[in-house]
Amino acid sequence: MKKWIGAAAWSAKEARVGDRLPYARLVDENTVLLRDGSVMSAIQVPGLLFETEDSDALNAHAATREVMLRSTLDARFVMYHHVIRRRVEVELDAEFPDALSRHIDARWKQRLAGGSLFINDQFVTLIRRPARGKTGLPERLSKLFSRSRQDELEADPKDIRSL
Repeated sequence: MKKWIGAAAWSAKEARVGDRLPYARLVDENTVLLRDGSVMSAIQVPGLLFETEDSDALNAHAATREVMLRSTLDARFVMYHHVIRRRVEVELDAEFPDALSRHIDARWKQRLAGGSLFINDQFVTLIRRPARGKTGLPERLSKLFSRSRQDELEADPKDIRSL
């Protein structure tokens, strides 16, 4: 019985799905080894309800994000920032004893119901690339002489530590 390798086995012209993905394997639970020898790690930064957040706090978050994205010090590091925006429904169930508080609550609920509320989930992906060019030559030579087998792609422990 032949091993099932997907629709790519049906035709020589058919490309395998995995050929388009850069991932080689998991190094550990937080790190992925890419096909070019790079190591990748991603973290999720919790989003903010910007419709209800104070504008000073939003500006501080934006400034912090800007500094973080611009402060990668090494050319071997690549940082990606992705924002996934999703709609949320906010339930503000409360009972108020006085008429003024009930009126303010009703107006606030009316304002929130008139528009859509969104939350932005932010993901920061950090990739440590292997050294290339003249700077990568000593590293590649040391790997060549230190390993007897070149068959399997391995992650550099120094790159994993630097993530």
